[in-house]
Amino acid sequence: MSKQYLSLAFAFLLGLIPSSGERSTKKAVAQIQQNYASNWAFFAEVVANYKQVASDHTASDEAIREAHLETRLAYKKLEYLLTFYDEDAAKDFFNGAPLPVVRQIGRDIKILEPEGLQVLDEMVAEDELDHWGIQYKVETLHNHLADLQDYESQRYLNDRSILEAMSFQIVRILALGITGFDTPGMLNALPEAQASLAAMEADFKQFEPFVRPAAQNAFQKSMLLFDAAQKNLDRSFEDLNRMHLIREFLNPLYGSIRDFQVKMGIETHNELSSREQSVNYTARSPFGPDFLNSFYFTYQSRPLESEAQKQLGKFLFYEPAMSADAKMSCASCHQPNRAFTDGLKRSLDNSGQAFVPRNAPTLLNSVYAQRHFYDLRADKLENQLRDVFHNEREFQTDFVELIERIQESSEYMALFREAYPNLNDQQLLSHHTIVSAMTAYVRTLTSFNSPFDQYIRQEKAELDPLAIEGFNLFMGKANCGTCHFPPTFSGLVPPSYHENETEVLGVPADKEATKLDEDEGRILNKRYHEQADHYRYSFKTVGVRNVALTAPYMHNGVFETLREVLNFYNQGGGAGMGLEVPHQTLGADPLGLTDEEQTAIIRFMESLTDTVGTTHYPKKLPSFDPGSKHFSLDRRLQY
Repeated sequence: MSKQYLSLAFAFLLGLIPSSGERSTKKAVAQIQQNYASNWAFFAEVVANYKQVASDHTASDEAIREAHLETRLAYKKLEYLLTFYDEDAAKDFFNGAPLPVVRQIGRDIKILEPEGLQVLDEMVAEDELDHWGIQYKVETLHNHLADLQDYESQRYLNDRSILEAMSFQIVRILALGITGFDTPGMLNALPEAQASLAAMEADFKQFEPFVRPAAQNAFQKSMLLFDAAQKNLDRSFEDLNRMHLIREFLNPLYGSIRDFQVKMGIETHNELSSREQSVNYTARSPFGPDFLNSFYFTYQSRPLESEAQKQLGKFLFYEPAMSADAKMSCASCHQPNRAFTDGLKRSLDNSGQAFVPRNAPTLLNSVYAQRHFYDLRADKLENQLRDVFHNEREFQTDFVELIERIQESSEYMALFREAYPNLNDQQLLSHHTIVSAMTAYVRTLTSFNSPFDQYIRQEKAELDPLAIEGFNLFMGKANCGTCHFPPTFSGLVPPSYHENETEVLGVPADKEATKLDEDEGRILNKRYHEQADHYRYSFKTVGVRNVALTAPYMHNGVFETLREVLNFYNQGGGAGMGLEVPHQTLGADPLGLTDEEQTAIIRFMESLTDTVGTTHYPKKLPSFDPGSKHFSLDRRLQY
């Protein structure tokens, strides 16, 4: 191939030369770019008005609230493109969570006060408004807008990114928007979702003159679903049937936009980048087993991973020889018949006589996390595994000795050679290959085919009506969905899934809440830049999939049943139960859930149960050769 052709191929991959789909939709993209600039101009106009109203200390509270709601609706019109192209700017300046932000500057830790519309949303919802405080926050918002408007409104767009930004926004709406996540005070979530959908519909319509025959059905379906979803949102926050909205409109809309992109011959991000992405851009449902990309969350290499690695990793997972005294395996604390937990409040340590500080969480879907452990001390799944090996109360393993042990098993050596055929004898056995194989196995422990998933994907016609009611409560009145985000129903934040949240719940030391549990959580993770007081008593938001099998609950196992957990949340967490909990992120006001409503939420969580294909133990572990010098077979206890 000539240098000229290589240069053209390279430019095409970088997106410098548009695809055939981009060429045919050039005028549509230009119009959408113009719409985006107009939306920024309108946003600037309403923010200027908000600033003027907030500065007028004779303005009524109602006038301030009206200006605030108008500003939020204006923001929602441009949100889908802004957050796709510049997620950090959206989060830091315009619509980030109303929580302090920690920044490390040199050796200093700086706590930045939250800014933007979510902060204002809480302020304007107060019975007595802090006019000076609101004025300051609106002026700050206005200054940020002035800094960014020209740059953002002239941003170069292309058809691929526009369509993928729409898909991301649909996930944002179904996972965050309709729960009230980013309008915590005024709860204006549904009109805002309508505004966002209307803006995307207007932009999507620009493709109409350029639709290929093969893409006509997908285009028409998308337009109908845009319209139907907006009409379905035309009701009160309390009355919205969120299951119906997602199942009948938003989930199909996500799939039809994906279909449109493919039928138009427009490349996906997957095809244009060799880097692993957190989501699969060809998946047709946010609730599908192929939506999240587990390779993104590990150091595993997709081309190099094999079934042989997964099988080897499975043997190592159940192998007691991984621990120093050959009495503990991963399955000691993560038992398949308990959804890979152990049923204890806190797990037994390697002495068998004492307990480690925290409860053993499920390993099902554990790969879908940027950070691991309750205190987020480990990045990537591999580092979580290494921590267990080195922990003096768990495996306490010296990898050098472990490698010597494995070398004394002809069966294990054969499995390593099969799993890593391109490595020589010196490279074959290392902490890297051991951890890599175990990661490959844990990566298979996924769970996205529960009765709930099959129903919401329209693969099943029916689901227990009580579970449907429970889902609507979970994502609405009960506020569960504002921390446990679909599809993992954990703290992995949509729609980019790049961040894990922790929460301060005020978990008590006992059911009666006589005192706060002494474990200080995230502030103990030994990460210098997270030694901030608002991380004290903060713990990772774990998933509720398969939660019916994973009792007891919380990091200390204080609650034995889901009913006890719901009662704790219903009372407003530790603060609501009378404990002093600095920086509690869970609202301390009672939720007002009835016994019947709590039963429905539990029924929904039970509908998330799916352990199919994950619970099989190996029939037999590989044997060690007779006469092993470094390993006594009588110390190797079977699971």
